Amino acid sequence: AAPSRPSESFAFSHVDTVAAGIAAMVTHAHAAPGVYHVESPYTVPHDELVAWLVSLGHPVDLTDDHAFGAALSRVERRHPTAARLASAWSGLGSRNVVVDSSHTTSALDRVGVRFAPPTREWWAAAMAWATEVGFLPAPPQ
Repeated sequence: AAPSRPSESFAFSHVDTVAAGIAAMVTHAHAAPGVYHVESPYTVPHDELVAWLVSLGHPVDLTDDHAFGAALSRVERRHPTAARLASAWSGLGSRNVVVDSSHTTSALDRVGVRFAPPTREWWAAAMAWATEVGFLPAPPQ
């Protein structure tokens, strides 16, 4: 189960792109001095991420908050780490801060650094890695 959060979305900033952006901004002769917010301009809606998990074989249903709490209680004995992760993740509040990184995105573009939009394939690779290292249980067979 996952709580439906249609108004929430997430930006996944690949660390190699962030590092490349910072390095380019400090070494490029024509980069303007200033403060930059190096973050991907792309977001993925929460409920779409859940759909991506379902496509990978994870049996996740979007629910209301009450049904989600009940589902966490049922799964906690069998998968305590996953239950704690899900509980912590669902309890995160909105940042309540809108960051306009268009200035940074334009500056990065001028020095040849661009974020790739997250895709279902990227998500599948990230989830496979998380399963391989033991952060998440494998989807049922």
